[in-house]
Amino acid sequence: MTEVLDVGDIVYAYLEKNGYHGLWNPSGECACVLKDLGACGEMSHECQAGYMAPCDCGDHDFHIVTERPGTIIPPSPIESASNELDDIGKQIAGIKQTVSQIAELLGSRHGTTGGTSHT
Repeated sequence: MTEVLDVGDIVYAYLEKNGYHGLWNPSGECACVLKDLGACGEMSHECQAGYMAPCDCGDHDFHIVTERPGTIIPPSPIESASNELDDIGKQIAGIKQTVSQIAELLGSRHGTTGGTSHT
């Protein structure tokens, strides 16, 4: 069975694979990091990939900029741990899906469909 991805999953995977830290929208005051991608609820075709940089205006905790800055804000230990837990959760979900598919295949080979196992 093919994994079904939504646009958020696809964008997240692309950004992460290519070393980006998040998105920003040049048409508005909007930026988001990978952990909270699309938090505004309005991720659009105008959003651009970017890198986290220190805030120079004093109004925000960070900025997302198009060019990789000389100083990059490292993720906090809490954010790093949270990202690792998210990754583990995704792996567990994938394993559960695989186990379910195997159970279905075994059930169809033995003439059963569904049911529960009692140990």
